[in-house]
This record gives sequence, C-alpha cells and structure tokens, in this order.
Amino acid sequence: MLLSISLPKRLVPSLRLRFRWIPLGLSEGFLVTFEDISQIVPHRVLAEAKAYGFTERESEVWLLRSQGLSYKQIAARLYISEHTVKKHLRNARSKRDSIL
Repeated sequence: MLLSISLPKRLVPSLRLRFRWIPLGLSEGFLVTFEDISQIVPHRVLAEAKAYGFTERESEVWLLRSQGLSYKQIAARLYISEHTVKKHLRNARSKRDSIL
C-alpha cells in the first residue's frame, strides 16, 4: 500500500512525503520518504517531451509551465510573447493527446 501526501505550497513548495507499509517478516512498519519535487518534475517533464516529440522550445515552455509559471512569466523568461507561449503549449498538448 502506498500513501502519498503533498503539503500545501505555502508551507513547503517542493516537498512531498510518501508513506509505504512494509511487511518485515514477523513485524510490519512504515517506510517514510521525503521527495524534493523540484528535482523530480524536470526529469519527468523532459521524459514526456522526448516521448511526445516536442520541439526544444515546446519542451522549455512545457517545463516552465509544469513548474507553475504563468504565461506572462514564461514569456518574459524566454523573451517571447504570451501568444507564442500559448501556441507552444497548444502544440505540445496536441502532440501529447495524439499519442494518448
């Protein structure tokens, strides 16, 4: 059995606790792990981008959006317009949906 708890962002923005019930022969117990989501998300997102055939720019935009940045913040960071951000995300979603 696996129980996963995500703490509210205002408390710990990138920490997730995971509890796993482990039978240990004659006794049983919990295994508690802490995961730094800020380290996990980029790897997962880039693996998705590769699997779905995103362009380099679509991958960048997809990663930044998955990190919670707004269209405006992404546009400012990549020196592109908000319209272009939306276009890249629309194209990425279309590629993802065509495979799923």
